[in-house]
Amino acid sequence: MLRLGQGSGVPLVMAPVPEQCLYFYPRSQPQPFDATGKPITAFNTMIMGQTTTGNTKLLVPNGYCMFKILFQPGGMYRLLNVPMTYFANNYEESAAVLGGEVKQLSEHICNADSDTEVISLTNEYLVRQLSRSKVSALPIDVVLTQTNLRTQTLDQLAVAACVSSRQFERQFLERIGVSPKIYQRLLRFNQVMNLRKQNPALKWVDITYHCGYFDPNHLLRDFKQFTGVVPSGFDFENAVIY
Repeated sequence: MLRLGQGSGVPLVMAPVPEQCLYFYPRSQPQPFDATGKPITAFNTMIMGQTTTGNTKLLVPNGYCMFKILFQPGGMYRLLNVPMTYFANNYEESAAVLGGEVKQLSEHICNADSDTEVISLTNEYLVRQLSRSKVSALPIDVVLTQTNLRTQTLDQLAVAACVSSRQFERQFLERIGVSPKIYQRLLRFNQVMNLRKQNPALKWVDITYHCGYFDPNHLLRDFKQFTGVVPSGFDFENAVIY
């Protein structure tokens, strides 16, 4: 749960993060803008899939309150039983996907007296939803939560998941929404962004090799793909990085 008494004043820059989430905005919802500055439709509760493009912006209002359910990799697929490719670089109103029950949950969250009550209501909802899920856990669901996922080859991951490389790619795409290669690049890029945010004086060449890139051009390629700009053009001061 995140609360802000005073709004951002200026739009916050959103960088792509390796995650899939269910968002609730019990009070005023933020106003997102695409990379061109065009307003994007917002909902008071929404499903957000894996994003691979950034530099979108978010204007946060006064009295902002956001409750986010962050799923383990593959967890949202098991909840929805829908290939996550449908949500890649996209978001949908939660009720349009999950039905009226999530709308009721949103209303209960708005009227809750404490964060503890919000968490309790949400846990009850998720347990009910998962009990109805027809998606069984597979070895890949364990592999997806490994901390060394970024450094493993596709063949190594496939062996750990007890499937062929082709089957692993298919199962991965269903659960995450992007290919294993893209996801691994996102994991490394997220490390770059956090390191730069926490250490503004650190030289880019040092960040390059610390995060396992071959050379600065290798990092530059990922930076431009995932944010649409070069490092000097990215607004780290107003960026949301975690």
